Formats: sequence, C-alpha cells, structure tokens
Amino acid sequence: LGTLAFAPAIRAEVRREPVRRLRHVLGNSYLLALDQSVWDGRVSAAIGKRLKSELGAALGSDAGDHANLLALFDRQGRNEVRAAAVRNDAGRDDPALGEWLMLLHPQEAVAEAHLPDKPVTMLFMHHAARAAA
Repeated sequence: LGTLAFAPAIRAEVRREPVRRLRHVLGNSYLLALDQSVWDGRVSAAIGKRLKSELGAALGSDAGDHANLLALFDRQGRNEVRAAAVRNDAGRDDPALGEWLMLLHPQEAVAEAHLPDKPVTMLFMHHAARAAA
C-alpha cells in the first residue's frame, strides 16, 4: 500500500538512476505503482508536493542502503491501513487491522493517508486470496 500511495511521485520520477533504484528495491511493486487501472494517482497539490519531497529525500540517502526508502513505503502503508480501518471497521468481518498496527507501532507518528477505499480493498483482497491459496 505504501508503494501505491507514493504512485504519483514514483510516476513523476524520470531520472535514470532513481528509476533504476526504485525498480531494484520495489521489484514487481514498481509496476503496481505505474498501473493506473489500480489507482489513477490523483492527489491534491499539497499531498503531491509532500510525496515528491519525501521520496526525493529517501532516494537521496545512501544508494547502497535501501532502509530509508523501504521504511518510507512501510510507514505510509501502515497509515493507509489505519485510515482504511477507521473508515471501514464497522462493516468488516476480519480482525481490526488498524488497531493491530497501533499495537505493533504505538509510538509512530501518523501521517496523512490519501488512498481511496477501492485500491486499498483490492490489494487487501488480492493478498488475502494469495495467502489462502
């Protein structure tokens, strides 16, 4: 989810070395970020600016160490799950995933989430189906 949340900034990155690094670190998730059929990537100008700035800072860190980049996507993914859980927990049959994340990461500052429900649900169902198979 974090990779998909950063799709607008990932799609906007055209420099050779950052694109190569993103493809290496993300693997098939890089293609997910490019796939506009999953999410069109429309965000407000303020969110787009924040995403671009955060991605740029993570890409500017040590190229041999991908920890900052992966942490950025992980943190945003957790924020998206928390936000989706708040919006949808009332009608879900599954455990309270958002609360579980808060237990695992209680000291973490929560950043703004912006993914619509449809791609969050689609990815959740995709991974649930793969886990069941």
